[in-house]
Amino acid sequence: MEQMLTMMIVDDRSIDRAILRGIFLSEYNIVEAGDGDEALKLLKSGVHVDIILLDIFMPKMNGFDFLRTIKKEEAFKDIAVVVNTESDDEDNEVEALELGADDFITKPYNQRIVKKRISNVVNKVIFTQVKMSYQTDTLRFVTQRDVLTGLYNRESFYKEAREFISGADSTCVIAVWNVDRFKVVNELFGSRLGDQVLRNIAHELVDLLKDNGICTRTEADSFVFCTTRKYLEEIMPKIDRVLTGQDHRSPIDYTLQLHMGIYEVIDPDMPVYLMCDRADMALQTIKDSYLVRSAYYSEKLKEDILNEQELVIEMEQALNNKQFFVVFQPIVDTKTGLTVSAEALIRWKHPIKGIINPGIFVPLCEKNGFIAVLDLYVCEEVCKFQREQLDKGVRIVPISINISRINFYRTEFSVKIKEMLDRYKLEPTCIKLEITEGAYQDNPKYMAQAIKDFKASSFQILMDDFGSGYSSLNMLKDFNVDILKIDMKFIDDLETSERADNILYSIIQMARALNMGTVAEGVETKAQYELLASMGCDCIQGYYFSKPISKEEFTSRLEFERERNCVPELPDVRRTILIVDDQKIDRKIISHMMQEEYHVLEATNGEEAFELLKNNFNSISLIIADIHMPKMNGLMLLEKKAEYLYLKEIPVIMITSSGERECEEQALERGALEIITKPYDSNLVRKRISNVLKLSETGNMMRQIQRLHEIYQEEQ
Repeated sequence: MEQMLTMMIVDDRSIDRAILRGIFLSEYNIVEAGDGDEALKLLKSGVHVDIILLDIFMPKMNGFDFLRTIKKEEAFKDIAVVVNTESDDEDNEVEALELGADDFITKPYNQRIVKKRISNVVNKVIFTQVKMSYQTDTLRFVTQRDVLTGLYNRESFYKEAREFISGADSTCVIAVWNVDRFKVVNELFGSRLGDQVLRNIAHELVDLLKDNGICTRTEADSFVFCTTRKYLEEIMPKIDRVLTGQDHRSPIDYTLQLHMGIYEVIDPDMPVYLMCDRADMALQTIKDSYLVRSAYYSEKLKEDILNEQELVIEMEQALNNKQFFVVFQPIVDTKTGLTVSAEALIRWKHPIKGIINPGIFVPLCEKNGFIAVLDLYVCEEVCKFQREQLDKGVRIVPISINISRINFYRTEFSVKIKEMLDRYKLEPTCIKLEITEGAYQDNPKYMAQAIKDFKASSFQILMDDFGSGYSSLNMLKDFNVDILKIDMKFIDDLETSERADNILYSIIQMARALNMGTVAEGVETKAQYELLASMGCDCIQGYYFSKPISKEEFTSRLEFERERNCVPELPDVRRTILIVDDQKIDRKIISHMMQEEYHVLEATNGEEAFELLKNNFNSISLIIADIHMPKMNGLMLLEKKAEYLYLKEIPVIMITSSGERECEEQALERGALEIITKPYDSNLVRKRISNVLKLSETGNMMRQIQRLHEIYQEEQ
């Protein structure tokens, strides 16, 4: 049964109150007051009233004064008021309405008209109350929700997550999602589609959780959810698919990937915002990883982060106290072994913690922006060193400086470098600038312009860590760098992986075709060095030649090379031919024919020849191999050579005995370009060698052009 509304009748005449009471007694709870003062006291005592029938003319406090008073009171201003007037009181009716009355009824009372007018006012009151209730609920929803996605906002999530954790019957987790490089999405597709991407992620998250948790969007591309550990493990395969971009409803043609940090709730009484912070700490440890998509928070992680924060606080003071210093790692020419350059590397010697790993403090400097200061410090130290060397009249080599992507885009940074060179009276050729290829993903347009500006000022630009991320011909087309520094990840598997060999060889040949120099980083063994040198890599950097050394040690190294007169002999410009035959006499016959015009290497079988090829392939122009040999015969050598991209194009002339037609056919089918037969005709052998070399050189040039064209077409 619906609850009756309460009507207050305010009139100093008891007869009028009685008439009105009789009309409305069956429909309302009736409260009466003899004047405005009495009515006001009843309201202030807590009597609830929905509608007031108010006489205008009364002693103590008339109707006008009463209206003025209650409409100023927050608690009473929304109560509906209907005034009683005489039939000809139009001025009083207007004044009453202006003071806030909802309607009026006239005396003498016509029951039907009075009831209808009051009914209209009451319906209006009820509608207003319902509307206000709806608006209140809507306002509550809006204030609790993220407008874009409809998920809980941050504050409401904290409250709901607290209740969820308190009511859960098992261990809970807080997880943070972050979209990889979301700003690229907005730049490529616009904010409208970017917003739709975020809404889709929110829907996916809600679908994953169902009724087993709650979620929020805390900022632009970050989402947080709370669920049980058990349920998270249950849906983890689906989450992995979303994180890696395999199962994502997207309005754009772009593989969207995410990372996730997880905090297992050990202490349920911990504030939820701290739980979220810890999940985010876990996320930050893997944010730049291409392979690891999720990570759990641990106390060790917390300890590491606290240590990092200590370092961040101490950085500026450490620079002022000269705890930072610069070391040089030599870069050597693969042909001569001479130091032709060096890379300047920053180091930090802490008075208590000792030498701090650059892999720890450099990323911290990049995060908090201090790297901008360190870049200039390193540049200053290098300029100072180069000036000192020139003043001593000794040989200098250019030294490369790593420039953070933060500084590389800033025009004022290039201005500061130029001013520094002027101050030390140095040419731009005294230093080189290194930028990591990862900067390509941040802002390709600005990076291309920055490279153009630096090169216009005669600086050489090195692309550092090439191969570690978004390497492509498009990048090399857009960025006119001078030297590629090949990432050491390629070097790691160089001696064991045929695929790594082929990729590395392709990069070196591609760089050569684009008139770029190459430096291989991280070279640690003789075998790596020899293979890289044979592939045509220009320079080597790594522990095989030298670890990073102090400025004094680097100076001594340059002086030693100068004092020992380490100037290489003029290279043998003759092309090299590899002769493979188990018969010594046959090798010597061909070698004698060729030795004036060609440099000759010899091998007694296919296995021995293959090892020589791997270590010297870049200098070997031709292979002359007998078909019949022990261990690995000539046909087997052809097949083995064809497996390696960087050996495949070395031309082969096969040696047969007269009448071995079937063997000749097999050799040609496996890639041999020519056949020579025993006994040898020296003039014929020399002519065939010359023809094969010309044919091979033309074919190699055409294949290289075609390969570059195909790769470029694939990337468009």
